[in-house]
Amino acid sequence: MDILIEDYRRLLNDLGEVYQRNIYQSLESDHRIIGIVGPRGIGKTTYILTYLKENYFNNPQALYVSADDLYFSENTLLEVARKFIDRYDGWLLCIDEIHKYPNWGQELKNIFDKHRFSY
Repeated sequence: MDILIEDYRRLLNDLGEVYQRNIYQSLESDHRIIGIVGPRGIGKTTYILTYLKENYFNNPQALYVSADDLYFSENTLLEVARKFIDRYDGWLLCIDEIHKYPNWGQELKNIFDKHRFSY
């Protein structure tokens, strides 16, 4: 899990100045779960990282992971969510590239049902 946190911090530190598109103002963020979909290259990952950098830069209760990371060949999203909540009192988990993770729908539902991320 520590490697995921290190990668997340590195991504935030390496993120440069970003042009904010209209989506930044129109996305509702007061729901327990949000999905961002769209074609490759439109800025979904950049949006998530920019949002995290601007709002949660030094907050250990927020975490970004990419579900296509090799870490998930031996670990599950559910395990990461559990550890994140238990160890860091986590409440904002951003999962990128979830469509590349096997059985993602069921694990996401399990995370949603079993863990109450507080606001």
